[in-house]
Amino acid sequence: MKINLNHAVALTLGLVTGAMSFTSCTNDLEVDRNIDPAGNAITFATSVGHTTRATETTLDNLGNFAVVARGMHHDGVLYNSYLIGDPATGGEIARRVSAAEGVSNTWKLDRNVYWPATLNKVLFYAYTTLKGSDGDVNAVLGEDPTFGFEGNNPYIDNFKPLKATEATNDIQADGKDQKDLLIAYKDQEKSKSETNVILNFRHALTQVSIKAKQDGKLDNDNRIVKIKGAWIVNAAESGKLTATASSTGSAENTEYTYAESWTPSGQAAYGSVWNDPVRLDKTNPSDLLRGMSLMLIPQNLTAWDTDKNKANDNKGAYILLLCRVELEHPGATHQGADLGDIGIEGEKHYHQLFPVNTEAYNPAEYGFVCVPLSSSWNTEGIGKHYTYNLNICGNGTGAGKYPPAEEAETFKNTLVPASMDIEVVLNAPEVTGKTPGDNVLDEPIQFTVTVDNWATTGDWTPGDTDF
Repeated sequence: MKINLNHAVALTLGLVTGAMSFTSCTNDLEVDRNIDPAGNAITFATSVGHTTRATETTLDNLGNFAVVARGMHHDGVLYNSYLIGDPATGGEIARRVSAAEGVSNTWKLDRNVYWPATLNKVLFYAYTTLKGSDGDVNAVLGEDPTFGFEGNNPYIDNFKPLKATEATNDIQADGKDQKDLLIAYKDQEKSKSETNVILNFRHALTQVSIKAKQDGKLDNDNRIVKIKGAWIVNAAESGKLTATASSTGSAENTEYTYAESWTPSGQAAYGSVWNDPVRLDKTNPSDLLRGMSLMLIPQNLTAWDTDKNKANDNKGAYILLLCRVELEHPGATHQGADLGDIGIEGEKHYHQLFPVNTEAYNPAEYGFVCVPLSSSWNTEGIGKHYTYNLNICGNGTGAGKYPPAEEAETFKNTLVPASMDIEVVLNAPEVTGKTPGDNVLDEPIQFTVTVDNWATTGDWTPGDTDF
């Protein structure tokens, strides 16, 4: 099996793309429905890669998808009429042929549509998500996003990455149920096949993971880092996806290549929070999203400016962590120390470095720290998997910066569910002597970024040929 795997595939709530920069045909020919000599209607076959997130997508769980098709004149312009679907209804739904019908990996429309005798080429647009429990149209469109055309350019507007509303197994993770957007376009000639259209779906979103370790931690470094939450803050809350096309070749043999772009709007925080803390290791990185990576709108993020005059500017982006830092020392006592200021466990005792508590050691306390973040997802991140590898309290690194105060107050009430009973401390400047943008400890958190195509495994083979 070969697939066009520019970017692999995963699914969950979806929409389309594909676009044309040429002019529509103003005098449309009649779009007839002539049955071919064998009496075969148009059907669809698909290729889909899969992701490294919790819910993988394969041909086995690919559900219904929406299709719009427009005939193309021999000089390369599109007809105004639609062979399949209509933007007003979001397209027609192609449904998987059941195993009982004896055909595998094939999708059909609810009505028979035949290739018009007067058309040699048809342009197909398709979009999809994971199959819903009822398999109906809402499993494809959802309630909020809309599909349409601006001239000949298709778009999906008001696409929103989901936010988790409740915890499952003591973890509340936005990535668990987020919808991955898949898109496909195909300008197919009748001579290639008039009954089987190959649709190669691609990712339209950016996948994001956050990992951390105490990289290069020295043997005499006794700092311990425990984390209960991680988020990307001030990423786009919604977006509009548009697609344009450039053409090559002659009028009689026009070929199109497509480019997608997003227009983001609004701001939100996306991530995971959990009850049992993750203790960082100096060798093996911990997945701070707990195996449920995020599916976010490709956008260009501008890092939060930590300049004191902009300390409460809530427009900049950053990685937010809910964490705790301790010092671990041998011995059950500490000479000259008030035992109320240390924690004792077996033959070791612990000092609380963060959150700051000048009165007592409290192992339940956690606080927010942040890492300013910039990105170029909108130009480089469509269909890519970004992994942010944080070095926290490792060799020459610290525990991040104090986040904007107003946002920290809001996040205490909105990102950490009351049901988890996590004690979040917002250290005031009069306690710490520091303000938003200052380092929590002596040094900031350092990080590196890796960017990969979404992984393919098993039977999936990258390629650009039909199967």
